Amino acid sequence: MMRAGYKQTPEHIEKRAAFNRGRKRSPEAIEKTAAALRGRTYSEARRLDMSLARRGKQYALGCKRDEAFRRKLSDYYRSNPEKHNHYVDGKAAERSSARVAEMGRLDYRLWREAVFARDNFTCQDCGQRGGRLEADHIKPYSLFPDLRPDVDNGRTLCRPCHRLTDTHCGRIALYKRRLAEEIASAA
Repeated sequence: MMRAGYKQTPEHIEKRAAFNRGRKRSPEAIEKTAAALRGRTYSEARRLDMSLARRGKQYALGCKRDEAFRRKLSDYYRSNPEKHNHYVDGKAAERSSARVAEMGRLDYRLWREAVFARDNFTCQDCGQRGGRLEADHIKPYSLFPDLRPDVDNGRTLCRPCHRLTDTHCGRIALYKRRLAEEIASAA
């Protein structure tokens, strides 16, 4: 193991790379390493050191890109899908529904982030902060396509509260029926 602050010579780097080239670790070895690191806690000073070391790194976890860069990247991969790292065989669009594809797009992700930020990452029903949060369309996604990108039509809910809404999953049919009855009775 190399001490921090020492620069490795190119010969040493090549020697290490040659040793590891083509070497494949067994799943048991990977699991053993993961088990050894699982549950490890670091001191506050060590966590700060790790955070400072990752700061400014282009590919560091949690690196937040600006919206212009994300839009540029989204447009590039939409026009060159075979270059995306999740590209398999070009049949992804056939395998996923239009809604799932729409929810994977940048505009939808930005809508979710805006809803979460506006609600301060807090469930609007029970008040839970953080955890498994979901962005819910107040007026259903399928019935009101014009309101899909509207941040005012969104709210932050935790998963249990979202499941209790009257528009979640299969309950949308009941919602449609009630909405049709209300329109008919109003006319």
